[in-house]
Amino acid sequence: MTKTKNILVTGGAGYIGAHTVVELFKSGYLPIIVDNMCNTSERNLSGINKILNTELPFHKCGLYRFKTNGAYFCALQGCSCLYSFCSI
Repeated sequence: MTKTKNILVTGGAGYIGAHTVVELFKSGYLPIIVDNMCNTSERNLSGINKILNTELPFHKCGLYRFKTNGAYFCALQGCSCLYSFCSI
């Protein structure tokens, strides 16, 4: 299946974000995960990739950096949508 739309998911390595990432991928989207890993672990990313049998794009980045570069980041990645599950 060819993934046609990139979707940026902040907090994508956390509990809710990870479940959303899996469902987005299964629905034909390419989720791009952004997370500072403050409240989660690398095991979650490994688990996502293992479930989906792929290696999804991941950027370790905090909200403070995302706020200043968010629009640029979306344009750079060709994202058509943003889901935000990051905690403040």
